[in-house]
Formats: sequence, structure tokens, C-alpha cells
Amino acid sequence: MLPLVMYYLLGRLVIWLIAFAKPTQWLWNFFEHCDLCLGVWIYFLLGFWFSDVVAFIMPVMYVPVLSQFIAGCAMSFVSHLIRLGWEQRFYNANQ
Repeated sequence: MLPLVMYYLLGRLVIWLIAFAKPTQWLWNFFEHCDLCLGVWIYFLLGFWFSDVVAFIMPVMYVPVLSQFIAGCAMSFVSHLIRLGWEQRFYNANQ
């Protein structure tokens, strides 16, 4: 379970760094400020490093590149939903 949490947190950190760091603004602008779109590719690339987590997410059939892409899509969507829920709960409370 810890590698899954590390996979999520490291991906979320990379997405956040790309969104707010000056040298990577071109990449953030390329994805039109969409953390879901950027997250698919970030989690896809991290999937090669965390291949045991990808095998845990997709236990039935593991095809190396396809499994990383599907796990990247799924993890990016989960990350996007968590971010939206966090913003709804804590950033919109004073309005």
C-alpha cells in the first residue's frame, strides 16, 4: 500500500512543480493548464519506475507499455478528483 501512496504523492508533486515552476511554464501552457492531461503523462512515465504498483492496479493482465498508460490514466483521474474535492472543501468554504 505504501508504494501506491508514494506513486500518487510523487506524481502529484511533479504536477504541482510543473504548474508553478518558472522553467516549466511552457509545459504547463502546452497542456493548457490541465492537471488531468498532464497527470496522464506524468503517471505514465512514473509507471515505469513504479512497475510493481502498476501490476497491483492491473492484476489481471500486465502488458508493459499499455498497462503503464492505463494506470497513468486511472491515477491521473483519481488525483484530479482528490484535488477537486480538496479545493471544494477547503478553498470554497469562505465564500
